[in-house]
Amino acid sequence: MIKNSLILSIAVCVSCYGADSLRLDEVTITAQKTDETAIDVPVSMGILSGNDLDDRQINKLENITNLTSNLSIFNASGIVSPNIRGIASNTALQNLNVGLYVDGVSYLGTLGNNLFLEDIERIEVLKGPQSILYGKNAYAGAINIVSKEPTNDLESKIGLKLGSDNLKGLNFSAGGAIVEDKFLARLNGFSRRKDGFVYNEYLNKTDDYEKTNFAKLYLKFKPTESLNLDLIQSLYNSKIGAPAMNLSNAKDLRKVSNNIEGKGNLKNYENSLKLSYKFKDYEFTSLSTFRNYKDNRIYDGDNTPASMIGVRSSHFQKDYSQEFRFVADKDYGKFLAGIQGSISDVKKRIIINDVMLYSDTKTKTKGYGFFSHNDFYITPTLTLILGMRFDKDEARLKHHLLADDKKDTYNAFSPKLGLKYKINENFMSYISVSKGYKAGGYLFSAPIDKMWYDKETLINYEWGFKTTWDKFDLSGAVFYADIKDKQVMTAVTPLLSYAANAAKAKSQGFELEGNYFMSDSLKFNASLGYAKSVYKTFKDAKGDYKGKYVNYAPEWTYTIGVDYYSGGGFFAGAYLRGQSKMYSDENNIYSSKGYMLIDAKIGYDSKNIGIYLYANNIFDKKHDTNYGAYTFMSEPREVGVKFEYKF
Repeated sequence: MIKNSLILSIAVCVSCYGADSLRLDEVTITAQKTDETAIDVPVSMGILSGNDLDDRQINKLENITNLTSNLSIFNASGIVSPNIRGIASNTALQNLNVGLYVDGVSYLGTLGNNLFLEDIERIEVLKGPQSILYGKNAYAGAINIVSKEPTNDLESKIGLKLGSDNLKGLNFSAGGAIVEDKFLARLNGFSRRKDGFVYNEYLNKTDDYEKTNFAKLYLKFKPTESLNLDLIQSLYNSKIGAPAMNLSNAKDLRKVSNNIEGKGNLKNYENSLKLSYKFKDYEFTSLSTFRNYKDNRIYDGDNTPASMIGVRSSHFQKDYSQEFRFVADKDYGKFLAGIQGSISDVKKRIIINDVMLYSDTKTKTKGYGFFSHNDFYITPTLTLILGMRFDKDEARLKHHLLADDKKDTYNAFSPKLGLKYKINENFMSYISVSKGYKAGGYLFSAPIDKMWYDKETLINYEWGFKTTWDKFDLSGAVFYADIKDKQVMTAVTPLLSYAANAAKAKSQGFELEGNYFMSDSLKFNASLGYAKSVYKTFKDAKGDYKGKYVNYAPEWTYTIGVDYYSGGGFFAGAYLRGQSKMYSDENNIYSSKGYMLIDAKIGYDSKNIGIYLYANNIFDKKHDTNYGAYTFMSEPREVGVKFEYKF
């Protein structure tokens, strides 16, 4: 497997940039909740620009999998769960392993992460525990998605996309100054329609379709040089068909015989309000967020013509958060302190064959955290890093079958210690030890006295480096993560399981990412990640899993590429990405095969007009996800053309 992965990692991929020339720009990021250049941040990370997403025709969160080292995303037709460095969990449990944020709005659960990447400035993929700054669930890393800001320049464009499976898409964006330098605005949106690829022989049609409408408004107020106010609102409505899943033993996975026509209606509204005030060497920031998500679905759970498991489900969720933070940037160090609070209200209903399984199950989670992250400049080249966070959370469950409300509370302390050594402006190295945690929760189907499970924690030991020059940049890290109280589904009998903190695990490996510019028109880029994630201790009624691989944790991930732009507007490209196989059960019996995907794009881009031909998954490689008795199908090859007019 290692040999095959290394062979694949020397393959070439080509992608493209619609710019006058290719160049290595200094990237400003907000990974540590302050503006910094990437080389100054002592965290292993991958940065995906808006150009990267546009060039590769990526507009959904699940499609960024493998685009940076040691990042994979479990996608099960409604459950979207990112994993970093092989730190993964059973998807029956409700919390993510990775903190997921869109303009400060947090996504903490495995359901409802149908994120559309429209008009994005960049995506920051932070690897290793980020609980100090981001709190619960950022214990394996964090994905920070940042929208494009409006500017003084008046710009607008419209686009049309046509492609496989009757794909039709319209998109638009417009922005500029309403009052120059004081009041800026940006509006964008899209409408997308696409037929399915799984054929229902019982209904004599494909029914895994998608119809989505999306809009986002970004308002920026700058009444003074010191005061900024950013208001971002987005809304989408997505109507979907049946989940792309089938019984794993089916003769042809892409043919089903469901006697129920699958339907889903997903709605999401989110609001982010950020106020920042700078004075001398200080900055105060207030971040207020709100999210309202609604999810209604009907589908055939047995994937047969028989009426055995007809499912109707509803999931309604409202999330509120408020954060205040204060930064002092002095000659002798940079110091950040803050407080954050959140409330989440979730209401669920599940009906199977007209029998109420969950009837308006209500969960209310609230918590608060205090955090501090400090850089002490010991010498001009050496920095001491000290950080810590304290969190307290409470979850309360209400259900008509329970005589009383059930609740659970827990505390978490997350420290960090590190050293950063910056030899010059071109090279930085760091070493760190940090702790992260993943929130506890409940599994309603378990016995009442076994319903709750506690938080999961890890301690991460890491060394890394970053270097950047005129023609190339390179970064890498080596890590070891010690995981305790791992949340697992543990079998008390061969037929009965419940959630418990019954395992210990470890993940160890490395990651490398780099870019090399041969000329103004030609750029090479590559990434390679290795993460071996195994159980140290875990046994139940079905067996002893010591030394077995953790579920849904591929050992290898890789990309490599070359970008070319002619200088006259013409460009062409393709890129490669992939991962090794992964297991879907603790005993490592069921597995999903490793895969390698190649995409391509060719086109012309001028001041006003853009024409692009693209093909995603050119060789129509199947990379399905095995889930034991069920398999979730991967999307087939998509070939399309896109037209854009800018004015």
